[in-house]
Amino acid sequence: SKEAVRLAPDNPVFLANGAAAAAKLARHAEAARLAEAACVLDPSYARAWLRAGQANLALETEASVQKAIRAFDKALELEPGNEAAARGKKDALITWEAEFED
Repeated sequence: SKEAVRLAPDNPVFLANGAAAAAKLARHAEAARLAEAACVLDPSYARAWLRAGQANLALETEASVQKAIRAFDKALELEPGNEAAARGKKDALITWEAEFED
């Protein structure tokens, strides 16, 4: 999928798929960058928001967990029944409370 992203860097589907591939290799920063680029290109693409949320949550920083919560919210706004986004948001909120709230 790296080749697909190289050949069509403005294709949100290729970018989101590249994000999934990077995530499987535990390259979470790359996954977040690709997914966020897909979100910019197509803000109505729920899967891109889901992948952005998953990648940012995996980075486990204060800023990335906040980004993850926002991304999962956007995915749920676009697809209210998206179970993966609902689970991701729940996990992100648990992480936020456990790691970053006083």
